Amino acid sequence: MNPSVVAAHKRIGLLQKFNKWQGKAIEKMQKSMDKMVSKIKSLEKKVSGSSNKKKKAATAPTFLRSRSLLTTPRRPPAQEPHRASSLEPREGEDNSQRRRKSSKVRRSSSTTGLD
Repeated sequence: MNPSVVAAHKRIGLLQKFNKWQGKAIEKMQKSMDKMVSKIKSLEKKVSGSSNKKKKAATAPTFLRSRSLLTTPRRPPAQEPHRASSLEPREGEDNSQRRRKSSKVRRSSSTTGLD
């Protein structure tokens, strides 16, 4: 038989063993999760059964609010003005004017060295 076929069969066998082990592990986890869910549900029933009587009597007077808080309109927070970006042109000055000024300076410095 071809060696690559033999190697492929070995790998397939390993994958099948791993898959079987993984399935068993998932089944165990599922059983433990089911147990936990049933315990949580029983605890919820106990808690809800014991606190229903107390909640009805206690909730009414604790959440009263004054009328002044309900009638005042809410205002959004004040926004700060936008900051000037260094990439945007300054007021009264074009980018083309800035380029011209800087390019003249470069020319004069480059020509002075040649004289």
